[in-house]
Amino acid sequence: MEDINVLSAYINHRVAMPPPLKKSRLNDEGFQSAEENTSSVEFNTGFIFNIPFEIWHEIFSHLTSRPIPYCYDFVKCALERKFALRALSQTCRKFRNHFLWEQWNTVEIYPPDQTFPAVFIDQSMIRPFRKTHEILQYKCQGLIQTPELGAYVRKMTVSLETRRCTPEILEDLARCLHSLPNLHTFQITDAPSPMRTRLKNVFSRHRYPKVHTVSIPRFAHHILASFPDVKTIISNRGEGGPFLTPIAKGCFKVENLEGFTPDTKMMRRLIKTVPNLKRIKFVASSDSLDLDILRMLSSFKHLCEIELRAPSNMTPTRINENYRLKVSIEIARKILQSQDRPRLVLHYRPYRSDFIQPWSMELDVYASPVGTHPGRVSATTSRLRTSSLSHGNSRP
Repeated sequence: MEDINVLSAYINHRVAMPPPLKKSRLNDEGFQSAEENTSSVEFNTGFIFNIPFEIWHEIFSHLTSRPIPYCYDFVKCALERKFALRALSQTCRKFRNHFLWEQWNTVEIYPPDQTFPAVFIDQSMIRPFRKTHEILQYKCQGLIQTPELGAYVRKMTVSLETRRCTPEILEDLARCLHSLPNLHTFQITDAPSPMRTRLKNVFSRHRYPKVHTVSIPRFAHHILASFPDVKTIISNRGEGGPFLTPIAKGCFKVENLEGFTPDTKMMRRLIKTVPNLKRIKFVASSDSLDLDILRMLSSFKHLCEIELRAPSNMTPTRINENYRLKVSIEIARKILQSQDRPRLVLHYRPYRSDFIQPWSMELDVYASPVGTHPGRVSATTSRLRTSSLSHGNSRP
């Protein structure tokens, strides 16, 4: 642990302070010689390259990044991991080669004001690419032309919030996904209603059998047909009703659902459409979740994990104070007790202005009543971390 702290401090130091340049000497004519102009800085970094990649991965996991699934709030500190890796890759050639795999593990394409906040970088550096669609086209074409970088990419997140994403740009995106042989997670954070037809027309001609996790908003539901082997589907804007039709037509391996807000009619369709469901995570608060919806989960024969969301301003020590939450937990426990290796999780995410930090809590499925054996509470943290669904961050 001490070594990890030392390495973390070194990373923070490198991000905050670029390497000092050598003092140059001027010749008789007042110009710097070519040899001195190409100065280099020597570092005693030999011990760094002997550290296992698992330890580096653990260090980087403590740097904040954008979560998958996407959250509504944009926090500038969520770019900490991205800019730390960028600073390390620009330190020297050895560092670049050593950390290239981690830097390109996740590709994020967002609007300029979110990708390059003023607190991190001079806005003049992004003048050629002021629009989201320009950034999208630029990065997609770059990855297509650079397969050695595309081989590192495991996760990709894009924003299609602008209506200027023409079919040609979307076609570049579709071709780019084919050029990423190890891609397993794809996310679209924003897609306005006019993009629905364009996405359908473009992606209907493509198939990506290696992608197993898809996180999209409701207006992008047509692209699900392009991922026949997807196992995890996340509705990152709630309301997953439109997803059921493409799932029924071509996504027969779905096992995990997240972000859905079902009513009774939708639950009946889910039971028929996703008979092999193993995990479901509700984003609706337990205060607004219908108890009859929870009881209908007993129809899923393979369901072994349920994740509920705690109501606003809830802490782990106050679970017994909310009657509806206690009833929801007991219903979920009864459903899971007949399964092998069941798992019941209660999580909390702040509602924008909430001052309580996010937390998650694994409950004992066989404990009764609620509160006798509350379970294990994860380390309370306000730092945004990538979802556990988006695993596979190992070096190729």
